[in-house]
Order: sequence, then C-alpha cells, then structure tokens
Amino acid sequence: DGIPTGEAPIGLLGAYANETGIVNLVGLWSAPGYRDIGVATALLDAVADWARSIGADRLRLWVVERNEFARAFYLGEGFEPTGATIPYELDPRIKQVAMVRRV
Repeated sequence: DGIPTGEAPIGLLGAYANETGIVNLVGLWSAPGYRDIGVATALLDAVADWARSIGADRLRLWVVERNEFARAFYLGEGFEPTGATIPYELDPRIKQVAMVRRV
C-alpha cells in the first residue's frame, strides 16, 4: 500500500465547530483489526476534550437511519437521537438522523 510500517492510521474522526456550543462530528472510522479495542471511543473522548477547551457543550453527528451498528455504538457512547432528520446526500430516499451528546 506504500505506507511505511507503523505510519498507517488506525482511526480517523473529523470535527468542526460552527455554532455556539456545538461541535459537529464527521466520518468516524476505525481500521479493520482495531475496531473492538477502543479506538473509536478514544477518538470521541479526544474530540470531547477539544470541544470543552473551546467552550462547546455538545457533540452532534448525523448517522444513516438504517445503520443500526453505528446507531447502537453512538447510543452506547452517550449520544441521544434529537428527532431531526435530513436526506442522505448520496441517496435522498435514505434518512440521516441527528444525535447529540453533552461533553
């Protein structure tokens, strides 16, 4: 794959703050082989720390409604559905649901 040993990412999470008190999460991913050892939880915790450091009090994300694995993971991490939905960009027939967690 061209990536030197020890330099491949084992997890990624994008985050940005564009509203008072809210940090938006984008694209949480863990590499195969690292999915049940806490990488995703560690990434969420790091972003929560950053959110607190900039004065935010909530994390928000959008997850595809039918992605039960991801929704269960986020529920287990303290996220709660808000009831808000938007169409999925790649297929507007599919809904995304908003979930939030206090930091």
